[in-house]
Amino acid sequence: MAAAPREEAGGVADRRPGRPPRQQWLLRFALAYTFLYMLPFPLTLLGMLYMIPGFGELPVLSSVVGYIVGVHSLVTQPVVLWMGRALFAVEAEVQGTGSGDMTWHYLDLLFDLLLALVVAAVWSSRRRGRPVSVRLRDGWQVMARYYLGSTLLSYGFAKVFPLQFPAPGPDRLLQPYGDSSPMGLLWTFMGASTGYQIFGGLMELAGGYLLFFRRTTLLGALVSAGVLANILALNVFYDVPVKLFSAHLLLVACLIALPDVPRLVRLFLHNRAVEAGDLTPRWHGSRLSRRWLLAVKWSIIASVTAVQVVGSIGLARSPGAFLAERSALRGVYAVESFAIVGAAEGVVPDVDEGVAGDEVVATGEDEGSPGAAAEEAPVPDGLRWVRVGLNPPWVGTVQRADGSAVRLRLRLDEEQGTLALFDRGLAEPPHVPMVYERSDDGSLELRGLFDGHRLEVVLRPLEHEALLTSRGFRWVNEYPFNR
Repeated sequence: MAAAPREEAGGVADRRPGRPPRQQWLLRFALAYTFLYMLPFPLTLLGMLYMIPGFGELPVLSSVVGYIVGVHSLVTQPVVLWMGRALFAVEAEVQGTGSGDMTWHYLDLLFDLLLALVVAAVWSSRRRGRPVSVRLRDGWQVMARYYLGSTLLSYGFAKVFPLQFPAPGPDRLLQPYGDSSPMGLLWTFMGASTGYQIFGGLMELAGGYLLFFRRTTLLGALVSAGVLANILALNVFYDVPVKLFSAHLLLVACLIALPDVPRLVRLFLHNRAVEAGDLTPRWHGSRLSRRWLLAVKWSIIASVTAVQVVGSIGLARSPGAFLAERSALRGVYAVESFAIVGAAEGVVPDVDEGVAGDEVVATGEDEGSPGAAAEEAPVPDGLRWVRVGLNPPWVGTVQRADGSAVRLRLRLDEEQGTLALFDRGLAEPPHVPMVYERSDDGSLELRGLFDGHRLEVVLRPLEHEALLTSRGFRWVNEYPFNR
């Protein structure tokens, strides 16, 4: 016999009557904190429009959308920066580095915590022991479902269209394991298997879409929590700077599922029958309003899906992505000759003493290297290149004679025949340090600045097929192929 419907509906709620005041305060704090953290959602849905190819080229529309999405930051950012200076004497930098764990983010987190404490205290004092409104809890859950669902869709499509983790290119394949960072290793092993990356994306899409519907909210929260727990573990143990964000996504998923924990415990741990969940909406009444809300619901789902699919296809065709035409310069090169012919202005080269200006100071081993007419001196192994991996348009790797390999940012202009290689943590140089000439056999001759030295380098292309990207998988393996 089915139990009668409960009085309380979905949301972060304790479905037992007579909830103690302390638990009511904790509930209000959790609602307030997560609400503040999710802001400026749902305005952030408009930010997805920038994924559509050409949207950024519409100056008026893109400016309006950017202003709407950025209103929240205009209000909170000065307060957070002031708090950092006043409480911790810290000057936090607000810039788009790709990291979600900057000093700024921790200060913003502290600001949300303090504000949530104040809101919970005032809220509890005004309610005078009365429980949190069921309609408010239901409204919070709707916001949380769409916030988490849309976020999972954005990350899911970035994996289904394998964009988040690019396949290892010449730059990665030339770099020894020991020279990669933990995050770089994670990106490499995820990108090395397109199938596994797509599988991970499908799991994120499953959790996201299930959250959009009341009947599948619990299943969506559980799937999302499992996926996000794995993502958080990867971010923490591989030092990916998205720890705060992934931890909060997991927190939201757990809070969505929290009201059903007693039923789950009875079912899975005590093997007892449980009553059906009460899925009745609590904050809209008339048939017309329900129809309008249903239309809004499907419009959001369809719009987010369409923007993500169209945007992902556009990104897949962008330079360097998997559907884009590959540059003729892409590949691994052996260094046929290497010469340091001077120093950049104001920079003393770190080789033989007493050399300056444009005099040839050091060359490689080949007698035919550029500048060999001048007095030769051995190039230190820590400076001499032996192999180069170019993965236009963004990344290149230089492997030196001492065995070290460093991944660098690459700026390439094939029309002008210029390129720049510079530290990934530094700003792009204002000038173009190197020019190159490409011969019919694919060889490159580079001349220009690198790391404070003027170089002349000749590169010869290599036929390089890495085992990591060519092995694939096989159903039958007589012996483990573990190298």
